[in-house]
Amino acid sequence: MKSSYGFIDFKEMYNNLDFGSTESLKIESFDNKVYFRNLIEDMYYGDSLKGLDSGAYRYINITNLSKDGVNYYKEDKFVNTDDDNKAVITKKDVGDILVSRSRKPGVFSQITEKEVGKVFGSFIIKIEIKDIYKPFIDYLVFYLNSPIVQHYLNTKKSGGVGGNINQRIINKIPIIKCNFSYLKKQQTNLPLVKSEIQKLKKQIEYINEKKQRDTVQNIIDRIFKQKLSVTSEKSGFKYESRFFYNKFNESNDRLGFKSIYLDNKSKKVFKSYQMKKVRQYVKYVARGDGPRTGFYTNKEPKFPFVRVNNIIDFTIDLTDIKYIKKEIHEGKLERAKLKKDDLIISISGSIGEVAVIPQGFEGNINSAIIKLELNKSIEPMFLALYLKSSFGKNQIEKSSIGLGMNNINTNDVLSILVPDICKEKQNEIIVQYYKEKNNIGNFDLKISEMNEKIEIGTDKYILHGYTEDLFILPIKGGDL
Repeated sequence: MKSSYGFIDFKEMYNNLDFGSTESLKIESFDNKVYFRNLIEDMYYGDSLKGLDSGAYRYINITNLSKDGVNYYKEDKFVNTDDDNKAVITKKDVGDILVSRSRKPGVFSQITEKEVGKVFGSFIIKIEIKDIYKPFIDYLVFYLNSPIVQHYLNTKKSGGVGGNINQRIINKIPIIKCNFSYLKKQQTNLPLVKSEIQKLKKQIEYINEKKQRDTVQNIIDRIFKQKLSVTSEKSGFKYESRFFYNKFNESNDRLGFKSIYLDNKSKKVFKSYQMKKVRQYVKYVARGDGPRTGFYTNKEPKFPFVRVNNIIDFTIDLTDIKYIKKEIHEGKLERAKLKKDDLIISISGSIGEVAVIPQGFEGNINSAIIKLELNKSIEPMFLALYLKSSFGKNQIEKSSIGLGMNNINTNDVLSILVPDICKEKQNEIIVQYYKEKNNIGNFDLKISEMNEKIEIGTDKYILHGYTEDLFILPIKGGDL
């Protein structure tokens, strides 16, 4: 049913639309549409102004455009041009719109007073809005940047990297519910909607910051400091950079001044722990060999041949695994055959990569890796985590030699100092690691859900107007 202004309301049949995906909103398929051209007075392409590096006019490029307005940077260029150039923004252009047409097409920015006296580039189109619609310009820009319109533009753009849009495509953007009473209500409620979106974006920003902090390395270091009762050391001593150093006292197998770890604010230390060398936990050690001519095969029977690049996240990644012949596995390399709970560590190239062999894995290792068969007094995963912590890695790095490629030897690994703690506390560290590591995966899920709330809530606002529960959707991820 048409309004008194000759525009069409959104069809009743879409009132109960499933908002599970913006892709279901094909706005170009609506009957009796109002096109954006009905709201436009005129459009102008920008000016390339090639070869001009300085002048009186600040140059607005596509990188300056955002859906929140035009941004300015210290790297912006200043150019010369004629005052009557259509690409020069004047006071009468306030309330109009700039849109990127190439590379990252479809970014709509409202022209404000701060854009007066600037000149826009050739990858930008200026859209002059009819005066009667300028009171609703905030909502119109929000609508044009919404997922609904952006999906529409993505289906229409052409060209290479990023694509292109032109005046014809812009003219044919469908405008949903374009009657003045609805536009006025949407303009009035827009600050409430933007406030809700901003809150969600702040949550996303917080989760991203937490994601950056909670890397696997930081998690491991934090757990060891917490579980092994790391405290501040008041007394002073010499140190370099942010590493910790072990001063081993051979007479009592303890760290000389305990064991220190440095951060930006304070020197951190272990309480005095009995320290043992890795060799005291090892029943058997073997180094791999090769690869050599005649090792590899693609025919059964064959066995995985683990190289350093296959050691990922404390286990064996089979994505790019090579296979060796049975006679090599059970003959020349029998000493290095892998079995459950063996710990392997790389000693050449990318040194210090560790993995614990899982149940049911039968394979072997190349010459850049050694395997450790451990006794019952230490959990293999605990030792693996310790070797990847800053406390273990620093000892490995201090032992490394070589110019182009770092190397350590078997004795270097066996000489690494490890705090001698009970199996119960070892398992506490392992459990805490997996618990915190699982949260890393939850970060991406949580961010995805937040973005989904913004997208679906925006769609609902455009189609049905503002309600207090606009952005309230069920969240599948757990608390972080």
